Amino acid sequence: MWFCSEIIAQPTSRLIETLREMPNVNESLYLVSSLPGPRPNLPKNGLVFVRDLGHDEFNGRKLVPWPELPSAKDIELAIPPDIPRICNTDGFVVSSTVPIGFLQLLKWLSKETGAVVAYYSAFSWGGEFEYEFAWIFRPLECVYSRIPGANRIRPYREGVKPSEDEGNVLVLTLWRLGVDSPTWDFLPHNSSFDWRDCKIEPIAPG
Repeated sequence: MWFCSEIIAQPTSRLIETLREMPNVNESLYLVSSLPGPRPNLPKNGLVFVRDLGHDEFNGRKLVPWPELPSAKDIELAIPPDIPRICNTDGFVVSSTVPIGFLQLLKWLSKETGAVVAYYSAFSWGGEFEYEFAWIFRPLECVYSRIPGANRIRPYREGVKPSEDEGNVLVLTLWRLGVDSPTWDFLPHNSSFDWRDCKIEPIAPG
């Protein structure tokens, strides 16, 4: 079983400081500065991750509650969360379950900090993904949704009619973040990856 629900973002000092000040989020905040081997090449300053986001828990794994900010409530989304078609392996359209306030926060972070900010989510029982999708803000919006059974996606781009195309959700998401990854085999998503040295400590209260 493999589950992923995370923010991935280009690190700017303001982005990191904002996330460090947010309760719960700051307990699951990481900076991956580099990876071993020649590829994929991370951006010069690495990538920021906020891991294990969601509702309560997943298979006994405690999740970080969906973060929101009052200052982001007036942000308008070009792609509402109920628009993208997210299909499971049986071909059924499933809900993204991503709260609108969380997406508003991501768009606000991108606009305020100048960083590309993405949310990536996927789940597998051990074989083909049951679902896989990503939301990217730069700050223009883009959504990639995996089409089961093929290396195809349904991209949703701001101001563009959605259609089907070849591609991989994770590879395209990383590309938007400045990572040239030839495959979906991304080391931080491997169970052997050691996150401990990547932890960003919260800002101490007071």
